[in-house]
Amino acid sequence: MKIKKKLLKNFYQFRILTIVLGTLVMFYSFYFTNKPATIETIIDNKKNPMMYLCILFALGTSLLIHYIISRFNKKNRERMTPK
Repeated sequence: MKIKKKLLKNFYQFRILTIVLGTLVMFYSFYFTNKPATIETIIDNKKNPMMYLCILFALGTSLLIHYIISRFNKKNRERMTPK
């Protein structure tokens, strides 16, 4: 019961957090396939457009996955959101 109340109270923050985490995980998997995953790699390649394309693609994919899942869970989402 406590978990349900917490989810009801922080539902939109939870959604934003899952989108951000999904974007970070997908960016990590897209961009660092053949590079070492360090901050120096990001600093060295900050002018590389491929990095920004990977970020945009990861964000778009994360939003699309979240949108599809939320459409399948529409009844549950309407039941959980406070009115």
